[in-house]
Amino acid sequence: CVREREPLFSLLQIFSIVIDNALALSNPPPPSRAGKWWYYDPKEEEVEEANSGPSSGGSGGQKDGQRSTVIDQADMHEHVFLPIYQSKAVEDDYFIAVTTEYLLGLSSRGLMAEEFMVQFVLGLIVDAKPPRYNVLHQLLQYHVIQDSLSVAQRLLALEVAYKPALQLALDMLHRLKAHQDLLEALLSRGMVVQAVQYAKDNAPQVKLVPGRLLGAAREWEDADAFFVAFRFLQGEMQGQHANHKRAAPGFLPEDDCADHIAYYERVFEAQP
Repeated sequence: CVREREPLFSLLQIFSIVIDNALALSNPPPPSRAGKWWYYDPKEEEVEEANSGPSSGGSGGQKDGQRSTVIDQADMHEHVFLPIYQSKAVEDDYFIAVTTEYLLGLSSRGLMAEEFMVQFVLGLIVDAKPPRYNVLHQLLQYHVIQDSLSVAQRLLALEVAYKPALQLALDMLHRLKAHQDLLEALLSRGMVVQAVQYAKDNAPQVKLVPGRLLGAAREWEDADAFFVAFRFLQGEMQGQHANHKRAAPGFLPEDDCADHIAYYERVFEAQP
């Protein structure tokens, strides 16, 4: 159907059948219970007859050897989507729309797309010529692609080509409560003041490493950001000391900030 470029609505119906069948067979219904006002106790010979299965030539029931087939996400990826992608049988726009419909079918049933399916669709979107970043944005906005660290890292890598990817990644890391990964993303981009603000807004879950914070400001040669970060750390340390959570109100040797302290004294305290 995909190779023949069937309408997306028809494909969505086929995907729905495939997903519903896989869902039903992977989650068999619980055994039925007797009604409140009715109880049946089968005789021993009836139990033996039921366990032995239908007799040969009998009508009804499932035939010998008959079984249902489950087509899961791995099958769809390996036997449907990947061969079509490798053969370049259809154009990018149509194939992206097809795989997106499959993800929508999963999402509408409360199912999460497997990591390999997510990465496959992301690859289609990013590698298309030109890349279909608007499709990516919509899939993330409506949570068709679920939050994960791997998706967030891929979004961070797209920042140069697609500037909104940075904010999408930061928002995702925040929802995942991956605070340290978010801080590292900010600091590695010289966004020291934003990192300080994030730490303030999300205390006490966020833990800033003094040496990393001050080192990032100096690495980007941002004296103003260094001053903001240094004074923030001083206030945090004094507060922790007052609450008996720190041995001293200032920097400790284990903070490994001696060079940064000397820099602060030289640049800011030495000024008239």
